[in-house]
Amino acid sequence: MAPPTARWNAGAQRWEFHAPATSSTNASGPPPRTAAEAVARDPSPSPAPAPTAPPGAGGDKPGPGAGHRGARRPLTPPPVPRQPPPPPPVGSRTRLRAPGTPLVRRVVVLGCAALLVVVALWLVPGGDDASGGSGDTSPTAFPTVRPTLPPSGYRLADGPDGAAMAVPTDWSPRLRGATYVHEARDFASYVEVGRTTGLMSNIETARAFSRGVASVWSGYVEKSIAPVGEGSRAAAEVDFEYDTSGGSRRRGLYRVFTAPNGATYEVQAAGPSVDWPRQRAVMDTLLSTFYVSAPSSPSPLPLPR
Repeated sequence: MAPPTARWNAGAQRWEFHAPATSSTNASGPPPRTAAEAVARDPSPSPAPAPTAPPGAGGDKPGPGAGHRGARRPLTPPPVPRQPPPPPPVGSRTRLRAPGTPLVRRVVVLGCAALLVVVALWLVPGGDDASGGSGDTSPTAFPTVRPTLPPSGYRLADGPDGAAMAVPTDWSPRLRGATYVHEARDFASYVEVGRTTGLMSNIETARAFSRGVASVWSGYVEKSIAPVGEGSRAAAEVDFEYDTSGGSRRRGLYRVFTAPNGATYEVQAAGPSVDWPRQRAVMDTLLSTFYVSAPSSPSPLPLPR
């Protein structure tokens, strides 16, 4: 009878020994014996060649049970194949890094891209005068001394905190609380100047003003809203338009800014849309002549009327 054969079971990670199948001529004989019985009870068969041990298992050194007449188990089982890493969970973000790409090179590329964006924004004009945009929104260069000679068509008037400013010559002054109002004879155009609390940033104050006008007047359109200048104290301006109670369209500009004395003020210049861009001229002239020395208590600027 042939000796039992050995086979490595990769799934169970162990050696298995099986007795050889009997021939058809011995079908009527006694039942076949197991591999263990064949090794223990039948010393007559010649020992079966031992399975070849995997590399690194100790070479020709015999393992345990080498003195028995039968198959030998190797010192170590065959190596287990390396399993691939599990896939990342669904929805997780995997950061991929190109092999051999230095971190410094990527920082330089990002810096160049940011510089291009800044240059592109600098080249974009502040408005579109030809299409009715807000026009020039350059930072205001406030005077360092009290003005004495206003531009042609304007006169000097008093403002909040004793400020001096230029307004159109034929506009009449009126005080509404702590807000200084100058309006045309037909009441269609006006300019209002007041001091705000400064609890919010200038751009946040401008957004709050735009939301307030939109909640009061129908047909409200926010043409533009943007900071004017740079830094945390940069001014902010809103270009807006709405329907008046008489059915006509009115366009206005709202500017909130921090004066050299550290106080925050707001100016609103509005008039019929057909008069545009006179509102821009009124706003720029008032700001370029606005001079104030010492601040006092603030007062909010009323919404457009």
